[in-house]
Amino acid sequence: MVDLKKRAFWHFTFKDILAILCSAAIPIALATYTAIGSQQQKKEAEKTRQFDLEQSRELRQQTLYDEFINNIFKLDNYGYLKERKNPWAFANAYYRAAHRQWDTIRKADVIQFLKEKHLIGRNNCTNECKTTNLDDIIRLNKLNFDNVYLASEIGALHQLDLECVAFHQISMSNGKFSSVSLNGASFDGAQLDKVTFNSSSLVCASFNGVNLSGADFGNSNLTSAQFSNSDLSGAKITEDQIKQASFHNVTMPNGEKSETTSSTTTKEPITQTTTIIKTKKATTTSPSSTTTTGLCIQVTYPYDAHSYWAMENNSADSISNLSGTALNSPTYMNGGMNGGYTLRLISSSNQYITIPTYQSFVSTSFTVEMWIYPTSLSSGTSYGLFSQYESLTQDHNLYLILSGGNLKMGFWNDDVTSETALLANTGYHVAFVYDNSSQTQIIYLNGVQDISRSSAGPYLGASGAIHIGNYYDGSNHTFDGYIDEVTLYMNARSASDILSDATLTTWHSFDCGISFDSGPNRINGMASNVMLASGRVGQGLSFISSSSYYQLYGFVGLGISNHPYSISLWIQRTSTGGGTLVHVSENRDESGWCVDFMGFSSSGHIIGVSYDGVIRDVVGPVVSTNVWTHVATTFSTTNGVRLYVNGSLIGSTGAMVYSASGKVNTVTLGNHRVGGCSVNSIDPGTFYGYLDEFRLYSRELSPVDVIALANP
Repeated sequence: MVDLKKRAFWHFTFKDILAILCSAAIPIALATYTAIGSQQQKKEAEKTRQFDLEQSRELRQQTLYDEFINNIFKLDNYGYLKERKNPWAFANAYYRAAHRQWDTIRKADVIQFLKEKHLIGRNNCTNECKTTNLDDIIRLNKLNFDNVYLASEIGALHQLDLECVAFHQISMSNGKFSSVSLNGASFDGAQLDKVTFNSSSLVCASFNGVNLSGADFGNSNLTSAQFSNSDLSGAKITEDQIKQASFHNVTMPNGEKSETTSSTTTKEPITQTTTIIKTKKATTTSPSSTTTTGLCIQVTYPYDAHSYWAMENNSADSISNLSGTALNSPTYMNGGMNGGYTLRLISSSNQYITIPTYQSFVSTSFTVEMWIYPTSLSSGTSYGLFSQYESLTQDHNLYLILSGGNLKMGFWNDDVTSETALLANTGYHVAFVYDNSSQTQIIYLNGVQDISRSSAGPYLGASGAIHIGNYYDGSNHTFDGYIDEVTLYMNARSASDILSDATLTTWHSFDCGISFDSGPNRINGMASNVMLASGRVGQGLSFISSSSYYQLYGFVGLGISNHPYSISLWIQRTSTGGGTLVHVSENRDESGWCVDFMGFSSSGHIIGVSYDGVIRDVVGPVVSTNVWTHVATTFSTTNGVRLYVNGSLIGSTGAMVYSASGKVNTVTLGNHRVGGCSVNSIDPGTFYGYLDEFRLYSRELSPVDVIALANP
């Protein structure tokens, strides 16, 4: 039986039930909404916090980067990046401290900045392979570059330049290079696992002791790249790329050890029909002007100099910040050293170059070299060449001058005067050296020491502008004539360096391409229908047709009567009979005054020649075909022409004069090209064969010098 009272207790209408449910649901919904809203707020707050952190990190990275750039400029201004600061310890310590704090983006940006400022990759790679041996100012070794991405901003249109950069002992796992030129770069001892090279150039790159497991070389160029003692297991490298490069003791992608293989691409001769005309002076050669071979340095200034004023229609310093200002409108004339421009100063117009930026010479060694051509010299008159004035106090006024006709070097009441009197309207190479370690002043004339004085200095002037072509002692003493190619070194140059600078007019080894001059004056050549081939030392030139020749322009000394000279070269004939080896002319088309200085008779005898109004020659032996032979001629008015074959003196003309063209001369190798020139025993025409190591000097080489050249 149902309890009616209990039934009455549970008796609710639908409306009552709905009201009860609603009254319970609203608080639950509000609680749920509140919980959800709180969670969303927490997420938004976290996102905001993460964004702020990211912005803070980005701002910090950018601040670190900006501070680094600004401080590098300060270090440069304060001189901490100059050559004399080698090994640049402070600059490197600062870079490494900053590097450890950068992200991968800034690490990549800084590498590009350092390259653009020539703080890394300073070695020259113009011809793709490294041709100099300069230390990087900033060193990347033993740093972490994992996951760094380096790429050209415009892709394959123009590759990012990282040529000759030394990535020694770095870690760059998972790094990426895209459209980057790494020609001549070195990765010795690096960790490059899973690195990617895409559309990049690795010509002549070096990988010694490198982990390249899993690396991907994509479609990059590996011509003449060198792999040794490295791991390429699992790497992606094509058969063509393997043929391009050389491998020694390398674990190849298939896990097998490589046999020693060499690139086959460099064995093919390179044909060139027309190439570069001369450029201005670039660098000195090695200490010995007679025994060194194969050096190839391509820069536009002397590579170890502090400052260089080429006088190429301006007074700019090509190396550092010592550019000058011309006062009283001096002019720049054609006909300078090697066919370029030269500075013309007129003393009566008080013309000279002033350089307001202070350069310290205090208690330090230095060398100043230049070519001069005085147009007037008067006894008792001083003519300034290079000076720095602080005061008329002992050792506070630096002057390199002509005193009358004699060179003089001094610091004020502390000087030395040369013993040789110079002549007006004559060209000279002059050099002034101060060796602070021995406190010695030395003056060189045309590459030869003229006088020295010990117990000199040191120089103490702590202020003052540099003047070129002026000396101040209360009044100006300006130079009258021409000044060219002024070079300042902040060290004491050796006697052999200065002799080379003064007398090695040109040196074409052909080891740095067809046209390049490895001598101090950068008289680059123009080639027609010649090929690079194996030479006596490194590479040489192959003359293969009747139109083959190699031409050089800019020889001032050969245009001066009675000026001494010497010619040295290696030859290998492939035909018999006559032919021209060295042809000298006043015009580039070989017209006008012209003489065959070296060649063959119709019977194949080697002949050396000079000219005193008529041809004077020395006839040597028949030169065998297909054998390398060294030939040289020297000239002085005392000995006349001397002919050497393989280092042995064959004969001489005896004393004679040299009647020159009076012009800046052109030298053509391997071809006579035009008729109507002065000849005698030489049967002029095309030389067929190989030629190597052509040198021209503005002095008479000694027999010992020639023997050294004949025995490289």
